[in-house]
Amino acid sequence: MSNGATYTKTITASGASPLKVSISWTYPQSSFTNSGTVDPSTKYLVNDLDIKITKDGVNYYPWKMQGMSIPFNNVTNTGTNDADNFERIDINNPSGTYTITVTHKGTLTGGSQNFSLIATAESLSTLSVGETQQKEVTQFYPNPTKDYIYINETKSNLKVTVYDVSGKMVLNRSLTNNRLDVSSLEKGNYVASYISKKRIKSFKFIKE
Repeated sequence: MSNGATYTKTITASGASPLKVSISWTYPQSSFTNSGTVDPSTKYLVNDLDIKITKDGVNYYPWKMQGMSIPFNNVTNTGTNDADNFERIDINNPSGTYTITVTHKGTLTGGSQNFSLIATAESLSTLSVGETQQKEVTQFYPNPTKDYIYINETKSNLKVTVYDVSGKMVLNRSLTNNRLDVSSLEKGNYVASYISKKRIKSFKFIKE
């Protein structure tokens, strides 16, 4: 993850087993030194990453312990975790498409932070992945479509890549007069992705 970036990944999950998504990372050494204080209030976490999952306007957050200062309080999953370098989100009885978003608080020491992401479910498939400096809405039409998709972009000769629901690339071609020919695709759900103004843009569409 680059400083100021947002990492997103879209997946589909279903089944009786929970959808479990976790991130972990090794951060640089903290400038604070613990001289023997038990359960200090000082946070030693450097490069604080945050994971969140969204589906149909509902946000899911990772588990978080409350610390020894309030030992009888239960763990919570109602907001971001600002204490751990391992975060996990559990969603029972998953069904449908979920968007995983990883961001960070403050400024990343060193300008970037590597992290690992693991997602498990009874049935799981990947739709898209990307890291963007700023979220932008791509204007495209029609959706659903049969033969062509028009993308509102001023730059010519944009190269657009299309993935199926398993994450497999099924199309990679340039726009012609802001038009993408998808007539060769089979019926189904797809994700299109391209780079414009040094940013990754993507959108989902249905091929009839």
